Amino acid sequence: MNIRIAALIFGIAFLAAGLAWHLPIFFDNNGLLFGLFQIDPMHNKVHLGSGLIGLAAAATSGWWAKLYFKIFGGIYALLGILGMIFSDPFMAMQINMADNILHLGLGVVALLIGFRMRIPPGE
Repeated sequence: MNIRIAALIFGIAFLAAGLAWHLPIFFDNNGLLFGLFQIDPMHNKVHLGSGLIGLAAAATSGWWAKLYFKIFGGIYALLGILGMIFSDPFMAMQINMADNILHLGLGVVALLIGFRMRIPPGE
């Protein structure tokens, strides 16, 4: 898989997560997205921003996509770890353990993509 396609997939997925926040059909009676994830306006903005940056990286070059995954992966892995340590709202975001596990997993996958995938010649 091309690293720019991976950035496109990540960007679309995060935009979809950000847009899902506006559709009540995806929330349960406790206000959890898909019955698992605690989302609030700040959390939603982070998803939308991550998605837009991912799309921009995918549209520019393999170098930018690789940098996106390195930075994005580091931030999300750190967010997952810190979320597991601190139980209070973190960085003005409401998060729960499902969010922390997802953030840590996404961070690790993004770091692997950023450090292991090669940029095709000529990009």
